[in-house]
Amino acid sequence: MKRLILILLSIAIALPLLGTQIESSDLTVKNRPNTFYFFHSSRCPHCKDAAPFIKKLEKEYPSIRFLNMEILGNPEYRQLFQNKIKAMNIKGAGVPTFVLGENSVIGYKQGRQDKMLRKMIDNYIAGTKSSEKQPK
Repeated sequence: MKRLILILLSIAIALPLLGTQIESSDLTVKNRPNTFYFFHSSRCPHCKDAAPFIKKLEKEYPSIRFLNMEILGNPEYRQLFQNKIKAMNIKGAGVPTFVLGENSVIGYKQGRQDKMLRKMIDNYIAGTKSSEKQPK
């Protein structure tokens, strides 16, 4: 019985670590092909609202690599976030910020940004370069 509890505890600890592996090459400002960056903070309520939707998108779009990058507790991710928004000339960026190719969506409210995110991914997959501007 103790062995079973130990095994279950080990699995429970390891599960959060089994997400998409983030490699050092992911930490460059240059956008990697087929890579969706989800910049978020553990303290952000909008980020927490977006997380289940992003998980859903991961299942719906297996050709896209999703990187969940928590910027509050990870200085490398925070620096990458700052470098990306500067390189992409994004003004007033906060979290959550979503980047795919040359396009980005900032903020999250269910029913609004979820449609924009799907469109951004669909356009990327279709090979279009159109960048939809977010309504203010």
